[in-house]
Amino acid sequence: MATVVMDTSALLRLVHPEPGHDLVCALWNRADSVVASRLADAELRAVLEAGRRTGHLSEAARDAALERWAECRDSVRVVEVTPELADTAGDLALRHGIRAGDAVVLAGALLLAPVDPVLAVWDGRLADAARSEGLRVLP
Repeated sequence: MATVVMDTSALLRLVHPEPGHDLVCALWNRADSVVASRLADAELRAVLEAGRRTGHLSEAARDAALERWAECRDSVRVVEVTPELADTAGDLALRHGIRAGDAVVLAGALLLAPVDPVLAVWDGRLADAARSEGLRVLP
C-alpha cells in the first residue's frame, strides 16, 4: 500500500473502538509502514488517561487500549523532533493556525513527501492544513 502517517486521533482509533476504528485497522494492516511523531506515545497515553479521568472511558477500557498500544508501539516508525523539524513545525503552526503537536505531525509527514504518504487524521484543522500542503489525507 503506502506509508501511513498517523496522528494521535488515528492511533486512538487503532487501540480503542471509536468511529473510524475499522478504517484505521485496515490502514494499519495494509500499510508498508506506519509512522508517528515521537510525541505520539505520550499524547496517546495522556488522551486515554483523560478519557478515564473524565468518565468517557472505564478503567478497564483504558487499560485494554494501553495494552493494545503496547502491542503495536514497536511497529511504528518514529519521526524524531529535531531542531529542523521543530522550526518547520513552528512555521506550519503560524501558517495554518494549528496546535504545536499537530504542527509536529504535519512537519513529519512533509519530511516523507518523497514517498507520497497518506496522513490518517480525524482533526479537521490538521486535515485541512495537510491538504493545503499537498498531502493525501484520510478519512
